[in-house]
Amino acid sequence: MQHKMSKKIAQLTKVIYMLNTRNDEHQYELAAVSEAYEADIEQVTPCVAYWHETIRSTCSVCLKRCRRFILSSSALCILVKESCCIVDAE
Repeated sequence: MQHKMSKKIAQLTKVIYMLNTRNDEHQYELAAVSEAYEADIEQVTPCVAYWHETIRSTCSVCLKRCRRFILSSSALCILVKESCCIVDAE
């Protein structure tokens, strides 16, 4: 009986050691993956910021052009309506 208990304790000790070793390996792998992702994010962030600014400024320019076009179109429509009213009145 004593011998069986000693064997079981030895087996359980091996299992616990194996599980602790696996846990340590997983922690190292997780840390490595995390560092790799952080490095990727640091590389991508300036690029994203550049394209965000480029798109924002391009949209701003386009929006200004659209507003000018709408205003000029509105002014043209008013002139056309006024000239039609003058022609109709005569």
